[in-house]
Amino acid sequence: MLTARRKNRALVDLVVSACHDAGFVPVPGPAYGSLDDTLTAIGARGPEDGLWTVVYASHARRLSTPRVAFLPFRDPGMELTTSLAVRRTDPPAGVDPLLRACAAPDGSEALDLDR
Repeated sequence: MLTARRKNRALVDLVVSACHDAGFVPVPGPAYGSLDDTLTAIGARGPEDGLWTVVYASHARRLSTPRVAFLPFRDPGMELTTSLAVRRTDPPAGVDPLLRACAAPDGSEALDLDR
């Protein structure tokens, strides 16, 4: 189950492309009102139903849902670039800590703090 493409075009295109590269077309599942509802539905079904969804790693680390496993993507190409737009002069307080919090947890990506 993926969010509607109109809600997150980059994510949906990335996942659908990866599915095609793996040799299958993802079949749309039922739409649920929230991530919690989606995870509950996945946990309530059996493996034969083949339900899955894509969850950002930050959400997976915070969620504790019985009967649902969070499996990280191993392909380094399964990444999305995110940008932040702020005023060039006098940016809001907290921008630098926000950028640090969003940095790769292993420190492998250098932060571009050049405003």
